[in-house]
Amino acid sequence: MNQESNACTAFNDNTQYQSAAPVSPARAELDVHMTAKHIYDMLLYHMHSTLGGFLINIVGLTIIILGGMRLYFGQATLWGAATYCAFGILLLAATPVSLKMRANNTMKQSKFQNTIHYGFDNSGVDETIGGGTNHYGWNQVEKAVSTPKTISFYMEGNDSVLVFPKESFDNETFQSAMWYLSHNVVMGKIYIH
Repeated sequence: MNQESNACTAFNDNTQYQSAAPVSPARAELDVHMTAKHIYDMLLYHMHSTLGGFLINIVGLTIIILGGMRLYFGQATLWGAATYCAFGILLLAATPVSLKMRANNTMKQSKFQNTIHYGFDNSGVDETIGGGTNHYGWNQVEKAVSTPKTISFYMEGNDSVLVFPKESFDNETFQSAMWYLSHNVVMGKIYIH
């Protein structure tokens, strides 16, 4: 009976040690080859997650519906309804087209002509482009989001966005980078699922 009590005490002692604070993983290293599709993906997400982007879609759809209703109730000719629909479609298509052009223009910057190296650790994210390195502390992360093709960190103060294509991560690097993010940034700023 005394042995059982010692076994329980030993088990409890081991459990106590296992509940200690987690040890951070090794520094996560990532090389990014940016493309226009990654920039476009981030810009499209950003546009449609703001009130302005949402309102543009609502106004475009409303104009199309209004054209159809005016035709249905005999308040417009077929040509008039088609004009409403064409204007609504033009309004809906203008945003993606302009964002695609902006992404292509962004890719012309020298920053995106080379491989960008990122390093994640407890102090933040290091971005190495060419010979220069920029350091972003975790306290600068305003918001971290996931889009279909990228993970983006919106940085406060300097209007920067760090864009990481999902295809650049291997499983271990992704887990390490997300560990550093989740342990150093307030959960209310992380929108990665």
